[in-house]
Amino acid sequence: METLNMIAITENEQRQVGIPIELIGELNEQMKNFPEGMPMDVGNGETIVVLALMLPTKKMKGSIIMFGSDDI
Repeated sequence: METLNMIAITENEQRQVGIPIELIGELNEQMKNFPEGMPMDVGNGETIVVLALMLPTKKMKGSIIMFGSDDI
């Protein structure tokens, strides 16, 4: 399965996640259905609540990106 690597922003952390390519077109509509954060299964039985997704660029690689609650 081909995936697109994105950065998932939660209340406590940022982590890289792989989103299946066939689901990318539906992300915007799915995020609208979960105004408090979209639940996402990240494997090993763990589910995180995603507040936002970012598509990283090469320049971002290795950078630490932190968001405060006022920024989201």
